[in-house]
Amino acid sequence: MKTPLRAILSETLRFHDLNGRSARGAYLWFFLFWNAVMALGLIAIAKIAPEGSGLWLSIALLLGLSAFVAPAGIRRLHDTGQSGGSLFNMFVPSMTFTVVVWLVLTLFEKSVLFGVPAASVTLGETGFLLSILFVLIGYFVIPIGLAIGAGITLFLTFAHISHTLGQLILPSQPDTNQYGPNPNEVPS
Repeated sequence: MKTPLRAILSETLRFHDLNGRSARGAYLWFFLFWNAVMALGLIAIAKIAPEGSGLWLSIALLLGLSAFVAPAGIRRLHDTGQSGGSLFNMFVPSMTFTVVVWLVLTLFEKSVLFGVPAASVTLGETGFLLSILFVLIGYFVIPIGLAIGAGITLFLTFAHISHTLGQLILPSQPDTNQYGPNPNEVPS
């Protein structure tokens, strides 16, 4: 077994390598180290960053450090016999919810959220009743629906994350699999 420092260094030097396998122990030391670096970076940004730039600096830090962590996660999944693409399955529910919210807001932007619908101007009393219906839908039904959708999205995202994390801590597949030799076995 590698020492923690050697594991962190060897996995970091392979940040560009999406092929092969990574041993569980080496991956876990690497993962803990880089998550500690991310946490310290976010704390530093919160304390030091100029007003209004913290969000963008945090996003840049998370995306930049994810370039180190994601390939190691892909190699770790390879070690358990899984495709590395399943590492990104956790983003499917949140991206789907984001697209649905964008579509709903785009649909109702002109008619409900930013004033009285244009139909009330041209259709008289019928248009006024229609505008009340749009307001009720826009201010009560849609937010409740979006809140329910957000709850479902969070649940599905956590389900995907827990499944992926479970895959990352499984023991290595014995012998050689389709992604390469077992990193825990000494070649003869």
